[in-house]
Amino acid sequence: MKKVVPMAFVSVLFLSGCNDKVYDVDYYFANQSEAKNVIEQCSQGKITNENCDNAKAAIQKQKREDWIKAHGGK
Repeated sequence: MKKVVPMAFVSVLFLSGCNDKVYDVDYYFANQSEAKNVIEQCSQGKITNENCDNAKAAIQKQKREDWIKAHGGK
């Protein structure tokens, strides 16, 4: 029992340290170069979390806004 509690504590610390921070679409929209970097890492399999989807969505949002502006939109 004396070894179980410390091992459980260490396991929790280890697992919580494995989670990378997840940024939302708005963050990546405001930081396009970071979004492109994340997408590159996702394509290489280095990142496999929600950041991949959020970065892709931010790039698509920027492309959509650029297209609207280029075609006389608001």
